[in-house]
Amino acid sequence: MGRLCLLLLLSGASRPLAAQLLDTTWTRHHAVEHLAGGVAVDLLARGPWIARSFRDTAPKRLAWVLVVEGTYEAVQVWQWHGRYPVRYALLDTGAAVTAASLLELLASQLHQVRRR
Repeated sequence: MGRLCLLLLLSGASRPLAAQLLDTTWTRHHAVEHLAGGVAVDLLARGPWIARSFRDTAPKRLAWVLVVEGTYEAVQVWQWHGRYPVRYALLDTGAAVTAASLLELLASQLHQVRRR
């Protein structure tokens, strides 16, 4: 499980996400909201209000983050009538999934330490 999260973090998606975090335009604090949103959705995906079969593995929880954040960004692009750049929506979704991946990696490492 930890290897999957590490693979996601080291994939090609990390480079444009880092560029977004270092951007000093209007996205300066905008990315932090999506990072926190990714963590929040991942934590919510662990709750009992979602059927166990949909939340029992990390990839399924990351899929929840991808679907929720992707839907939010799609609605935002639709509400702005195409004036909101799709590139930003993809980067925001990537930031949320990256944050959730970090949380999953941290949780799996803590779980391994507690088992020892």
